[in-house]
Amino acid sequence: MQRDRLARASGCAVFLIGIVALCAVFYWAYELFRSDPAALFGSATKDNMPNLQALLSGLMAGIYRVLLLTVMAIVSGMIANRGIKMYLNDRTSEAQK
Repeated sequence: MQRDRLARASGCAVFLIGIVALCAVFYWAYELFRSDPAALFGSATKDNMPNLQALLSGLMAGIYRVLLLTVMAIVSGMIANRGIKMYLNDRTSEAQK
C-alpha cells in the first residue's frame, strides 16, 4: 500500500514538473515574440541603410532561439508524458492484483 502511494506521488510529481517546464517554455516563447524586432535585428546606419551583418546575426539568433524553444517544448512534453505513464502503470498493476 505504501509503495502504491509512493508510485502515484512520484508519477504526479514528474507530470507536474513537465507541466511547469511547458509553462516556462510558453512564457519564454511569448516574451520572444513580444519583443521588439528592431532590438533583435539592430538598427539602420547613419545613412538609413540596413546593416547586413547585424541583420544576419539577428536572424541567426532568432532561429537559434526558436529551435531551442522547440527542443525544450518537446523535452517538457516527454517529461509530462513519462509522469502520466508512471501514474497509469501503478494504476494498472493495482487493477491486476
